Amino acid sequence: MSKNDKIIYKKSFGFADASTLRKNTKNTIFSVASVTKPLTAVGIMKLIEDDKLSLNTPISTFFPNFIPDYSPKITIRHLLNHSSGMQANIGRIDNEGNGLMPGENLVTLNNLFEKFKDSKLKHEPGKGFEYNNFGYTLLAYIIEDISKMSYAAYMEQAVFKPASMKNTSVNNYKVVRKKAFPHIGLGMHSFTKIRSKIHSSWLKGAGNINSTSLDLQRFMRALENGILLKPSSVEKLFNYTQSRGVNDSEYGLGWRIQNKDGEKWINHTGLLPGVTSIIGMLPEKNIKIVILTNATTTDLITESNFQGKNQFIDGEIIDKLITIIQGNKVELLPKSIKTKKIVDYSNKFKLDNKHSLVLKKQGDLYTLEATGKEPWSVFTYKFSKDANENNKTSETALFFANAMSSQNFDGLTTYGDKKMKEFLGSKEGINQLKGMWAYFLKMLEILNLSTFIKLMKYQVIKRHILGFILKKKTLVLF
Repeated sequence: MSKNDKIIYKKSFGFADASTLRKNTKNTIFSVASVTKPLTAVGIMKLIEDDKLSLNTPISTFFPNFIPDYSPKITIRHLLNHSSGMQANIGRIDNEGNGLMPGENLVTLNNLFEKFKDSKLKHEPGKGFEYNNFGYTLLAYIIEDISKMSYAAYMEQAVFKPASMKNTSVNNYKVVRKKAFPHIGLGMHSFTKIRSKIHSSWLKGAGNINSTSLDLQRFMRALENGILLKPSSVEKLFNYTQSRGVNDSEYGLGWRIQNKDGEKWINHTGLLPGVTSIIGMLPEKNIKIVILTNATTTDLITESNFQGKNQFIDGEIIDKLITIIQGNKVELLPKSIKTKKIVDYSNKFKLDNKHSLVLKKQGDLYTLEATGKEPWSVFTYKFSKDANENNKTSETALFFANAMSSQNFDGLTTYGDKKMKEFLGSKEGINQLKGMWAYFLKMLEILNLSTFIKLMKYQVIKRHILGFILKKKTLVLF
């Protein structure tokens, strides 16, 4: 983390390679996953500054045979802020089955065009938001078409070198011995290094850059100080936005723009099997934050139905970090206290009939172990309650269940915290709830109740307490 362009905190934890016990350091090179997108956006904006491209240039200029009925309406700007409306997507499959999951083998643009040849638009370009990795892959190919260079070579010349990002590259690692290998098993009994299950060609322009925390600090500093782009271009990156339909969050040209207690938070996150990342700026305080990790709970692909959290670096942790920076109180923040010598101990805490926690102290080593019939983790433990209990949680769950089943959301805004109330009180939020319910009802028509309930358990709705009453049976999800 830096303030006024000076590093005020840097720390490395864990292993770059758990199999050899090689530790992460300040020089470790990580895959930054979707943090690639703001870098690609800067590369595109550089071409616009050089009058080789325009935000209003339609993609039919470069790909005339790709969905020809729609591509003349989709512009560079639409690709940058995920408002193209394309069904064609990579790494995400919608409720209608549109989109592709990436694979281990090389894929070319022609391969993708063939797979997406029957694609249509979900909405008119510029009229809605849906995160689209394929849009950024198209931007990478547009860079190659205009610059007559490979995407990797262009990014090195236009972005990495001017910003002094000496350890940053596309697809490969400039110094292999500094590579952070991806790992899975975060918070579980088994923690192992994995080979990437996605060929980099699937991630082109969207998630195929490798970098260090220091290089990404330099990137944001170079962007802010006019080294990479003119101030007017940087302003467009952050202000040519599309509403994401959640609270007051927007997506600019390669950047997510959010409000944190009245302060602008410009950021982007990344997530791939065994990899998580985030970069962000608080312009009013001139603070920049970079967090890179090389571990997730699962590989996110073969275990796509995993029900717990898959990463530590998420919105909750960032919210707490920013709250501390803003000088506000954070709930459940651990405090270091000095105590007299404590004797060794082992205490067991029962969570339910199958799961327990064992807290141990042995000398200066403290451990928290999860015990049960199957491997699991505190990190992923699912808590549930009887909806008939007479308490505030049950009241909220049952109100939510009735609201969903009746589609009457009057009074729903009295529940939840401040951010939740903003969601429940917005038109976009209510429309999302209605759309969710319509999808579940559609699934109910083709599935029996037990299968449907199993399916619903896989739907992750963060921070929401969701209850459904189906055929006199109540399912409460937390």
